[in-house]
Amino acid sequence: MTSFQKLIQQVLRHSPYDNEENKHQQDTLHLLNMSGEKCLYRDHLPGHITSSAIILSPDSQKVLFHKHLYLNIWCGFGGHADGDSDIYNVSIKEALEESGLRSIKPLSKEIFDIDIHTIPPNPLKKERKHQHYCLSYLFKISRPYNEEFGPEGAPLKWVKISQITKYCDNLYHQRLQDKMHLLNDQKV
Repeated sequence: MTSFQKLIQQVLRHSPYDNEENKHQQDTLHLLNMSGEKCLYRDHLPGHITSSAIILSPDSQKVLFHKHLYLNIWCGFGGHADGDSDIYNVSIKEALEESGLRSIKPLSKEIFDIDIHTIPPNPLKKERKHQHYCLSYLFKISRPYNEEFGPEGAPLKWVKISQITKYCDNLYHQRLQDKMHLLNDQKV
């Protein structure tokens, strides 16, 4: 089985939290099956596969966010696959690059969330409006991390799980907040 086929299997194994995520899962599967590996490249339009790392504090009570310099929103760490079908490893690479952390521990190698979000046009990069089919993975750090800025200059902030939607008020972040409350109820 190729790594791209393994990616499709991983998306199929994911259990959506709600109807919205179920739709995102089905649309992501459609993209993967119709576009093949072309959807792993950022120039694939109208959208492409991206990754995201959700990083929990040592006590699992907070999530590390950074202020996205172009979108001007607080969010997790992530980026483009750039042809790599091992999206889990892409999420680790992007998280370490953007946060400055030296290591993160996976809570699972399975997808934590699937979301599709619209990226506005970026005239500087000559990019038109498009979709990110984002596969998120959940990680945790073992020691406190108190840096105020990531290596790329973006501000960093630890956000209490109960306050995630105060920083990003959208359905994706509401779903993340709800899922993380459930995890904490299970004592992750």
